Amino acid sequence: MFNREFVEEVKKRIDIVALVERYVALQKSGNYMRGLCPFHSDSDPSFYVSPTKGYFHCFGCGESGDAISFIQKIENLSFVEAVVKAAEFAGVSIPSDFKMSTAYDIYTETLSKVARAYHQELLNKRNETVLKYLVQQRKITMETIDMFQIGFSPEDRTFLRKLQSKYGISKDDLIRAGVALKKSNELIDRFAGRIIIPIFNDAGRIIALGGRIIGSSTGAKYINSPETRFFKKKEILFNLDKAKKAIKTLDYVVIAEGYFDVIALFEAGIENVVGVLGTALTEKHLMIIKNYTTNILLFYDSDEAGQNAALRSLELAEKMGFSIAVARYIDTKDPSDLFVARGSEVVKEVLKNSLPAPAFRVKYFAKRIDVSSGPGKGKLINLLKPTAIKYKSAGDSASYSMLMRALSEITGYSESDLMGYFGRSNSEIEKISVEKKMLTPLERELMRVYFSHPRLRKRVVRALELSDVHNLKKLVPLLKRSLELEDLLKSLSRELGEELIELSENMIESEVAEKIIQDVETRVGASLIMEQIKEIDRKIKRVTDRETKNSLLIRRLELSRLLRKTREGGDNHGR
Repeated sequence: MFNREFVEEVKKRIDIVALVERYVALQKSGNYMRGLCPFHSDSDPSFYVSPTKGYFHCFGCGESGDAISFIQKIENLSFVEAVVKAAEFAGVSIPSDFKMSTAYDIYTETLSKVARAYHQELLNKRNETVLKYLVQQRKITMETIDMFQIGFSPEDRTFLRKLQSKYGISKDDLIRAGVALKKSNELIDRFAGRIIIPIFNDAGRIIALGGRIIGSSTGAKYINSPETRFFKKKEILFNLDKAKKAIKTLDYVVIAEGYFDVIALFEAGIENVVGVLGTALTEKHLMIIKNYTTNILLFYDSDEAGQNAALRSLELAEKMGFSIAVARYIDTKDPSDLFVARGSEVVKEVLKNSLPAPAFRVKYFAKRIDVSSGPGKGKLINLLKPTAIKYKSAGDSASYSMLMRALSEITGYSESDLMGYFGRSNSEIEKISVEKKMLTPLERELMRVYFSHPRLRKRVVRALELSDVHNLKKLVPLLKRSLELEDLLKSLSRELGEELIELSENMIESEVAEKIIQDVETRVGASLIMEQIKEIDRKIKRVTDRETKNSLLIRRLELSRLLRKTREGGDNHGR
């Protein structure tokens, strides 16, 4: 373990904004940075990072913490592993007496050594046929083979033993990395007889392997490493490590279904391509993509299954605020076959002629309905009515117009007739943004004092307790503990939290803060005295005993004098 001083030094030296920006696209918002939360499906930026105080907080899911806890959560690491990673990022030297190989390091280093061995095996003359298959039949150059570290696992029972001996890898590490299976005390290579494609995370570490059969061999066409805490198919995009720079530069991403599709598109000159690993496109995938772009081009298989998957992906991505287009091509099943059969120029032409989401929807449903008849056309229009309403209500006039145009081309009805059916008005829905504040002016002033001058916090809390506050009532017990903003945020709604963030940035001078507190104390004090006087007046009306009535009258006189002094004190302070 590390001592507290070392951990604090790492926290002090690390740039939390630079760290978080490796995973999240951030934009300045006052003194904070704001972006889409990487820990939940977030379409409206609710994730805040404080550069000065070194913490993050999400109003959507409630995740919060410092740089080290961010690394822990996003990389699924232990505290010690996260400290090591944070220290490396911050350029802080690990103490010389600290020795640790983290589970993540052992796992990725094992896979790196295995991938290297498989790659060298592919280049061995005895596997010339496999290499020829890749170069001649799949049209993959040697440069690309090296870049993706493509390899081959021979059907040789001694291969794993040789690998263990050469690289010093234990049996347990091979099993934990998903490379080997144990059968009757013998290690069996999970990928034997397959082409190997290493799967990198976005940091460039190998976290899994994919295996593909050669040609028309029997068995499952693709297999992947088993899922581990470091490899979850629904959270990994193949080739993101190499593609992310191009995605940011071009401001769109091409998504394919398999690794050979990705490699073929990359070979065709499409550098901004990533792939899902034999799974549907997920919210987690889209959250990752949103850190680089909000524009997606789906290049899925051309068969029925591929087009169905494209529609499902399109619908999910649109819900999360993406602009989508879909590649359409015939004669070949997938992007890899298209590249092999027709070449890179045709691939680029297909991309260029991709259909925007509204037009794809029309083509997709029109293919499944007899649109040569009136009833068929009516069915198509009714199928697309929810989409038209969705575009209109979102104020997305561009998508709405594209949908009308595509429907008009298929059905023969004019765009104006179609618009009439979907609703006469095609004007965009006006969106009026009303700035609503949750806190009263008094509450806002007191919270500004609280954040600006910690020495006045007890008086702020007392003033809040005595004042007629509603919005901060639940917060008062926390304020009594003199908590900082990052700790308060954990207990707040997004609206209130964002308002407090704004107030914390509006610091006020000491003299002004003192006056605010004094004025509130005077106002509150006078109000309390007046309430007591009213209560005495009510009692005097009910009391018949002379002695009791006299004592109440004396108390009333004392309170009246106190009220006058309180008001005079407030006036003097204001002078």
